[in-house]
Amino acid sequence: GSLPDSQLALERIYGYSGNGVKNNLHYLSYGMIYSVGKVLVRSDLQDDKQEFFFASSKITCLSVHHKKSICAIGQEESPPDITIVNLSTMQPLSFLSWNAKGLICLDFDDSGSYVVSVGNSQEIVVHDWKNGAEIASCRTYGLETLDVKFLKGSTNRLVECGRCFVRFWRFAGCSLCAAGDEVRLNSVENHTQYYSCLGWNGDNLLVGTSTGQVIQFEENEPHKRINAHQSAVTN
Repeated sequence: GSLPDSQLALERIYGYSGNGVKNNLHYLSYGMIYSVGKVLVRSDLQDDKQEFFFASSKITCLSVHHKKSICAIGQEESPPDITIVNLSTMQPLSFLSWNAKGLICLDFDDSGSYVVSVGNSQEIVVHDWKNGAEIASCRTYGLETLDVKFLKGSTNRLVECGRCFVRFWRFAGCSLCAAGDEVRLNSVENHTQYYSCLGWNGDNLLVGTSTGQVIQFEENEPHKRINAHQSAVTN
């Protein structure tokens, strides 16, 4: 007999990848965006439906531009290293590839035109994703990087955090260079402290640490420390 002409279609995914993945859960006005393995999921909370984008390898990090309804996904293997996805259609808009050796973290600037990323190659790269161009890049001095973001309201200033440091960057043209001295943490009870993630409280930078603190920065300097958790703050 002939083969059936029907095909299986994915209807629903139960579960969530929360281990070893960066910033991969976002609440938006129309639902949630998150990743499960190789799949980017858009979950409509009102209609209780899911839409999917299938990446070529495990998704390791996400960045969502809320005003542009676009998402950047970083992948464990390349090519591509980064895929830009239209969240309205769940279709790809751009693919970016270089020798990242697996993405650790990424972020959109305020305009949605640029994406900054750090891979296991420990190189910061700024991309013009619409034109598929690398704008600027620089090595991260060999220390383990755990997160990177554009500073609020800026298209040319960045902040990076990792093992014992927070570092600020700026770029102009093709040049990317450290902006001022990096901020370092002291050891706590003989344990090395990590700056583990970055976020915002209004325009003030928030930094999570491996010892459960959230540190609020003002003008690139630590201002307030809050004992938020008994374990590491990871997102």
